[in-house]
Amino acid sequence: MTNGGFVRNSIMLVRGPTGSGKTMLAGVYARAGALRGERVVYYGFEEPRPTLIRNFDEVGLAIGDLVRAGNLKLICRYPEATSLEDLLVDLRLGLEEFQPSLVVMDSISSIEHASSEKGFRQFMIGVASILRGHGRSALLTQTVLAGKAADHTAPYLSTIADAILTLDYSPSAYELNRTMRVVKMRGSAHETHPYRLEIGAGGLTIERWSAQGHLASARAEDQWTDVRS
Repeated sequence: MTNGGFVRNSIMLVRGPTGSGKTMLAGVYARAGALRGERVVYYGFEEPRPTLIRNFDEVGLAIGDLVRAGNLKLICRYPEATSLEDLLVDLRLGLEEFQPSLVVMDSISSIEHASSEKGFRQFMIGVASILRGHGRSALLTQTVLAGKAADHTAPYLSTIADAILTLDYSPSAYELNRTMRVVKMRGSAHETHPYRLEIGAGGLTIERWSAQGHLASARAEDQWTDVRS
């Protein structure tokens, strides 16, 4: 999909509705880095630490040993409990003290909902500035409505991100066909068509989705809609 992988020291934005696999993808990204011996810091803004670890364990993405070994630092907090300024300070200090090569922020939507539009925009620009200043790679997740992942844009977020991935599904279909698509990736001849994504044992499974399969799924969805009507 990415023609060789994500570029180092880039910022990736993963957009998708609840249940599309954003947190699982963030976990795969963080775990892979830690298994390579890199230092990774994972900021979770939606779930407490024990719940996040348990959820990853349930799908075979055990991260407890990596946390105990010190390669993966897991920081969970609710944005409502602190200010955006304090979050930025914590991020900067964490980069200077822990020296991670990879950073995960799941999900920035929680920060967005806990602040004003202007405050969130300034916060995200500050985050990008800190990450680029320290030369770090980052994966940020954002929650959007189902069916709107590809066309949901905010000018400053699209500019900040070096790569944009959309995860989506149709909530009205009989089958919950999850998809992943690379919308933007600077410096890469990436694939533009969607791939099918499944969440199961071991994390995520991604396979090429042919145009015929996509059309067949769309026809099945239309038939399911007619039945419900």
